Amino acid sequence: MKDIKRFFFILYPSIILSLMLFVSVTEKSHAGVMRKVELSPGKSAIVRVALKRVTILPFLSRPEKVVPGSPESLEINFLGKDLSIRPLSHEPGNLIIYTKAGRYVVLLHMADKYNYDDVVEITSSHSKRRINLLHDTYKNERRTDENNNRKIQMDRQTRS
Repeated sequence: MKDIKRFFFILYPSIILSLMLFVSVTEKSHAGVMRKVELSPGKSAIVRVALKRVTILPFLSRPEKVVPGSPESLEINFLGKDLSIRPLSHEPGNLIIYTKAGRYVVLLHMADKYNYDDVVEITSSHSKRRINLLHDTYKNERRTDENNNRKIQMDRQTRS
């Protein structure tokens, strides 16, 4: 019985010390935060960034031009259809991104190193079909005229 007590007396503190050492050495792990944002005209996306961390913004079409609100506060790289953003200060500002699909406004908010966005896919929520104003307007006017003619004919039939 004395041997068992002595064994636990030695083992217990060593287990506690090893657990304390393990907890103090390991850092909180960061799981990759990946989001998808649909933007409609007049709306902007909020992207959480962190110092010493890179955030990727993938687009459906290649970004042609990027206008940063604070150019000295951001490091921006073009990677095909993606943009990589790394803030250099605590006030990253915003981005205006031009693609063939349209213009996107991205507001950058500072977050801590555990709550930032790794990847934010930005898509447009407007219709994929291009609008031909002359053709589409003509169709709508013709439909309206046809509906008005039907109403007039129905009114004439009900009066007689």
